Amino acid sequence: MGFASQNLTKSLGNIMSQFLEYDASGHRNFMNNYMRIVVRLDIREPFMHGKKIRKRGEEYFDVSFSYKRIPLVCYLCGRIEYSESSCHRLLDFPEGQAV
Repeated sequence: MGFASQNLTKSLGNIMSQFLEYDASGHRNFMNNYMRIVVRLDIREPFMHGKKIRKRGEEYFDVSFSYKRIPLVCYLCGRIEYSESSCHRLLDFPEGQAV
């Protein structure tokens, strides 16, 4: 909370791919802390699941990304077409080992 800004959304959008638009209509409250941005993505490239960011002089914290209007995204490898349960990365690990 208190960290959302248009500069931050542009920076995150450009880290993800190419920033296009920021929805400034205020979808944040103490229960739902998120920003909505529009980016142009190359669907042939893996999607980002998250990023560590921080305010200058403060601790890092995790930001996670979710994608709308995309039917299936695997957050293990970042590809579309299938979910985590069908991911080759998950299937390559011996039983009991974490990804």
